[in-house]
Amino acid sequence: MLGYYRILDRMSEGLVRDSILREMRAKAPPGQLAVRRLFVGRDTSKAAILNLSDRSGTPRLRLVVDSSGNAAIVFLDRAGKTVRTITP
Repeated sequence: MLGYYRILDRMSEGLVRDSILREMRAKAPPGQLAVRRLFVGRDTSKAAILNLSDRSGTPRLRLVVDSSGNAAIVFLDRAGKTVRTITP
């Protein structure tokens, strides 16, 4: 399974990546597929990101520093939609 996550990590966020991840979770035996609770890295736009996710793997808090150096704290709801953003 770890190899699949490495492939998914390289994919940009979107419908294709989300559908592959949903399919992986649906086919995995109960308790066999760990969800990612923490992500530290960068995205395709070269923004540095720290994501904290709930137990279902949905990001709920995101710390972002974009490629221009602008920082933000983003709060997300259970559906992954931004509910509040704090900027300097």
